[in-house]
Amino acid sequence: GLQKAWGTRLKFSTTFHPQTDGERLIEVSELIEITNEKVVVAKEKLKEARSRQK
Repeated sequence: GLQKAWGTRLKFSTTFHPQTDGERLIEVSELIEITNEKVVVAKEKLKEARSRQK
């Protein structure tokens, strides 16, 4: 789905580990920021695609 398209992967753990299988865990606030940035890019791409269809 979206995670694959955006090249992201979520991992949740009940305890804090700085790294899990060599992958960096991110904080919720960072996840929100990244998601918002991706939404902006997606909206821009949709707008460009619509303008090409006119």
